[in-house]
Amino acid sequence: MRTLLLVMIGLLLASGSSQAQNPWSDKLFKQGDKPPVLDHNFGSVPRGTQLFYRMPIQNKWGIPLQVDARVGCHCVAVSPETQVLQPNQQSYLNIRMDAGRFTGPRTVNVYVTLTGTNAYSMSTLHVSAFSRADVVLSPSQVSLGVVTPGRQGAGQAVNVEYAGALDWRILGTEQTGPLDVHYKELYRRPGQVGYQVSVAVKPSAPAGNFARTVYLKTNDPDSPRVPVLVEGTIEAGLSAAPQVLAFGKVDVGQSVTKMVMVRGPRPFHITHVEGLKDGLTVTPPSADKAVQILRIAWQPKQPGTLRQTLTINTDLEQPASVTVTLEGQAVPVAHASLPRK
Repeated sequence: MRTLLLVMIGLLLASGSSQAQNPWSDKLFKQGDKPPVLDHNFGSVPRGTQLFYRMPIQNKWGIPLQVDARVGCHCVAVSPETQVLQPNQQSYLNIRMDAGRFTGPRTVNVYVTLTGTNAYSMSTLHVSAFSRADVVLSPSQVSLGVVTPGRQGAGQAVNVEYAGALDWRILGTEQTGPLDVHYKELYRRPGQVGYQVSVAVKPSAPAGNFARTVYLKTNDPDSPRVPVLVEGTIEAGLSAAPQVLAFGKVDVGQSVTKMVMVRGPRPFHITHVEGLKDGLTVTPPSADKAVQILRIAWQPKQPGTLRQTLTINTDLEQPASVTVTLEGQAVPVAHASLPRK
């Protein structure tokens, strides 16, 4: 009996040790059938570079989980995009690392705690980078600020400088996404090379906040990619809702009024509306506002189908206009039949 009791105690201790080494919260960092990804290595980066990574996390349990994180170094900051993960919800941990706070290799522990009803677990993540002193980025990232649609060409430039024995060169760029990236060589002399990298937002970029890492391809075999963090906010441009305005069935001679909300990045004035055909009239507001209500009336003169595109012009810079499609069906007026004598 005593032997059996000792065996059971040993199994319990072993089970507890196994759970301590592999907390259940590790499974939240598992993508598909692959093992959990608890490490991220930014690789070899220029000294002073601001680094950014979104680490996926998904709640695989049946209860909501509170997500908290703390770090073991001031050179790393972590913020969950979602504070409470609902069951089966996927989100991200935003991880930032400042390579200007250290030189050489650095690995930092990130402690992520998951708390729910009668549940608690902590996972340890590892974030690492090698801050090299021979390549310097100035400033440490591209901060575009608030970008107004139509003014994307302003952008910002950063200098990339190399000091060493290699005939160091930038060969191209990758992962530019909604950004226009150009570079030019500023100088080349023995042991020193300087480039200027210009970054601007493409006109087709969607509105909202963004953080993207652009990589400069180099001929350095030890560090073939140089990361450049680009952040900014793109204001919403001119928009109209609804984009398709449905009048439905309207009797010939009857007037029906619908409203369209036109939204801009700042107060504006509606100058004129193009595309008005017989039976269509608009009443534009007189005051300059960032949100305008445009009243559109349709009074059909004969039966038929309405499908017309209106162009709403404003005094804003590009884009200065927005379109709305009108749809409807004009039907004959129904006459009641007279009773026979």
